[in-house]
Amino acid sequence: MESLGGLFILGTERHESRRIDNQLRGRAGRQGDRGSTQFFVSFEDELMRRFGGERVTNLLNRFTSEDEQGEIRLEMRMLTKQIETAQKRVDAMNFETRKNVLKYDDVMNKQREIIYGQRRRVLMGEDVSDSIKTMIYGTIESIAQQKCNPHAPKDSWDLTALSQEICRLTLQPVRPLISEEERKKLSYEEILKKLYAFADVAYVQTEDRLKQAGVDMRENERVLLLRTVDEHWMEHIDSMDQLKQGIGLRSYGQKDPVYAYTSEGFEMFDAMVDEIREQTVRRLYMMQVTGGPLQRVQLAKPIEPKGDGANSSYSRSEKKVGRNDPCPCGSGKKYKNCHGKNE
Repeated sequence: MESLGGLFILGTERHESRRIDNQLRGRAGRQGDRGSTQFFVSFEDELMRRFGGERVTNLLNRFTSEDEQGEIRLEMRMLTKQIETAQKRVDAMNFETRKNVLKYDDVMNKQREIIYGQRRRVLMGEDVSDSIKTMIYGTIESIAQQKCNPHAPKDSWDLTALSQEICRLTLQPVRPLISEEERKKLSYEEILKKLYAFADVAYVQTEDRLKQAGVDMRENERVLLLRTVDEHWMEHIDSMDQLKQGIGLRSYGQKDPVYAYTSEGFEMFDAMVDEIREQTVRRLYMMQVTGGPLQRVQLAKPIEPKGDGANSSYSRSEKKVGRNDPCPCGSGKKYKNCHGKNE
């Protein structure tokens, strides 16, 4: 083959990626061997139709007649440069596509780090009681802002509805928590502190009730928080996928799809966090003992090594024959040329 000029690569079209063409050219000259390549390109190829432009078409009409355009063969450096320019455009478009995909993934990665960090704390058995109390206070503050706007006059505050919501939240008998005299004297922050104290008392009562039944409050908090986070996180992933499918249409309204996806994605994430907080608090106060205490069960069993001892290892009874060693059959040949030829 070397006397004939080496390997000849014949390409019937040019790929939209220069890297693929260069790999094909490299087959003709492996490790310094002789070889050559030649590509035939038609003006009807997809690459030429998409990015060839009118310049190539005008060039073809200049040098050929209408009858010759279907059969004539052109070899010009200008055509090669035009093809390389088209390939560069395709590479740039693919690069922008990959960069946008990476930007979309960065949004989910930031949210994933927050959720997985919280799940890791639960799975490692950390005490989440402080986080639970923070959720309780946040839920009470959210309800208070809806019923009693701190920027509105006190006369517009609906303290009756606020008391009812807090009592339902903590699973306590409905009763007024703020009297009329306290309405006039207490500020918004002082009312919140009183509601916090009421919720703390209900939290202690719930813990005592579970303790009497032999249930560990800390373990139930971890299980409850983990279950609530997983439920809402799976729904959030589906919602983000649906948002991503149609976010590209925002470009028709002169809006950056990546910016819209980022802003709306974090708005949805904040709403999910609020739902996790409120539902965790409600489930915590509604916790009832219907069976025995929760027990962790080890599902994955460790794999024990085979053999007499834990550190036993496999040993070969016979010496392995090397490929260049004499064949054990006594023929005088090397093992690789005798019985080891098929290995």
